[in-house]
Amino acid sequence: MFLEILAIVLLILLGLVAAILLIPFYVTVEASKAEALMTGRVCLRWLGITLWRSKPGKRKLRAKERSNRFDLSRVPLMLSLLRDAFPSLVGVLKGLQRAVRFRRLSIDVAFGIGDPAETAVLAGYLWSFAWAFELLPRSSLSLRPDLERARLDGTVSAELRVRMLPIVVAFLAAYTKKPFRRLIGEVRR
Repeated sequence: MFLEILAIVLLILLGLVAAILLIPFYVTVEASKAEALMTGRVCLRWLGITLWRSKPGKRKLRAKERSNRFDLSRVPLMLSLLRDAFPSLVGVLKGLQRAVRFRRLSIDVAFGIGDPAETAVLAGYLWSFAWAFELLPRSSLSLRPDLERARLDGTVSAELRVRMLPIVVAFLAAYTKKPFRRLIGEVRR
């Protein structure tokens, strides 16, 4: 009797883990900046249920975050560890590429340098590369030059589909390599 209950509980846990790894999560990200006001929102859904939603608003830094300074003496060690773990990082990035699919991506940017001639030249350069963005399915890019003043305002809106299995497999494969484990350990310090 006890072994049957234990087997049922284990099967339920195994089914839940398999569902989390195979059924995709949907992430919605929206951010905008207008003048000095920045807002953003992130929503995480799974099976039509909202699991997490960020609250828009300003967040104050905690005392620990304010005192957290980057130690420049660690830079050579970090660069060395990055070089050693580079093949593992490439594997993790490939797993991330397989796992994430854009369902929709929309970017609207209004920019200006302050000088109309320089803004027009920059707009020409940006428009010459913007055509490549339109090759992505379900994406749009809008660049609006402001010839009168210096500014950078805009909105970004994206919907992503994320499957966890490729990320977990790639991370576990990378974690079996010692340089990657050392890099993770050093980053966590």
